[in-house]
Amino acid sequence: MGKYAEALTYFEKSLEIQKEALGEKHPDTAGTYDNIGSALCDMGRFAEALTYFEISLEIQKEILGEKHPDTTGTYHNIGSALCDMGKYAEALTYFEKSLEIQKETLGEKHPDTAGTYNYIGSALCDMGRHTEALLYFEKSLAVAPKYDEKSPEIQKETLAKKHLYTATTYQKIDSTFHILVFFVTRRASSSNL
Repeated sequence: MGKYAEALTYFEKSLEIQKEALGEKHPDTAGTYDNIGSALCDMGRFAEALTYFEISLEIQKEILGEKHPDTTGTYHNIGSALCDMGKYAEALTYFEKSLEIQKETLGEKHPDTAGTYNYIGSALCDMGRHTEALLYFEKSLAVAPKYDEKSPEIQKETLAKKHLYTATTYQKIDSTFHILVFFVTRRASSSNL
């Protein structure tokens, strides 16, 4: 774990070969641009990562289409990199674009859709928009079904209530709720002065 520089070297070699053998406008080439962006993010080099994600996105939109899962994933990766850079409002537009496509192509009850609700909630929280964030965290939780042995087909398609994303979302709701209580209490005490 943590050998991001080494991984980056291999991704860059792969990219050279793919560009020569497959061309710039190929899904595999786009995927390698995305992998380079992810490795750069893992190394904390977010501005560089964005460049690679944006190249990947342009290729994916042209070759695979706007509604392809890879394209949606790259929208998400751009949003995550922007969040890591503290550019939450800009990140939010990419998360919302990803969500729009996921709802249409995967549906409301897909784990990826739940994850995107969670990321939107986090970005809103980081922007101080806690009430809105709470709504997205709750939407994320609503995707996770109640465990029911009578519906295994639903369990296969969606998250279980003991899934890691579900636990993380509960934690974010709790944190957001405490922030909201703090602000309401603070507002009430300052109005009594």
